Amino acid sequence: MVNIGLSTGMFHKFYGDEEINRRISHISRWDVDVVEILFSRLFMLNIPINPENKEFLKKKKVTIHAPFFVNEGYTFCMLGHDEIKKLVSIGKDLNAEYIVIHPNQVTDLSILSDYDFKFVFENIKPKLTDTYFLENMKGILDKFPDVGFALDPGHSKHLPMDEIIALTKKIKDLREVHCRIYDSKDFIANGDKTHSYLKTLNANVLIEGVEDFTHVHEVIKKMREIVR
Repeated sequence: MVNIGLSTGMFHKFYGDEEINRRISHISRWDVDVVEILFSRLFMLNIPINPENKEFLKKKKVTIHAPFFVNEGYTFCMLGHDEIKKLVSIGKDLNAEYIVIHPNQVTDLSILSDYDFKFVFENIKPKLTDTYFLENMKGILDKFPDVGFALDPGHSKHLPMDEIIALTKKIKDLREVHCRIYDSKDFIANGDKTHSYLKTLNANVLIEGVEDFTHVHEVIKKMREIVR
């Protein structure tokens, strides 16, 4: 069964980076299957998840998204052993299913094999990488058979949707598909047409952003109808 999830990253305009617990608490208002905890900045790895949120997360499937920014500004960070070790520790503490990583931001991908944990690579926009865009991901993941894949169609806007789907279906271990709902009312009315491709991929759907928080419940309900 396909599960529907929300990312704490959807609240980046409302709660500061240091307010990771408020972001998780806000998600607890809605009926989702999966909660992605996005640690977008390095310092967020040092913020403990409070007991109330831990109790909530025990009832959900949990995934972790690794940092991609340094502590201040918008310079991309690099992840080495210290950062991966922290991520794995958090993942185990929260019984997370896997950790999503931008592969172009790991100092040496071979270090991931040192850890007893599931990692998932996300495809990157071609303008940000020479290697890890969607067209190359199958060949890369063939070299890392224990690593899964997270598709972000928004990172492959240079390709038509049918090609994105075809390339993704060649990858063995697709774990999740990311999407953003820019017009909640239109999605609720027409999502069967605009997002029908999600059902063909048969992977968990992670909603990274919703334009109107007053319609999140309806968006989740509609997404379940589409994929199931």
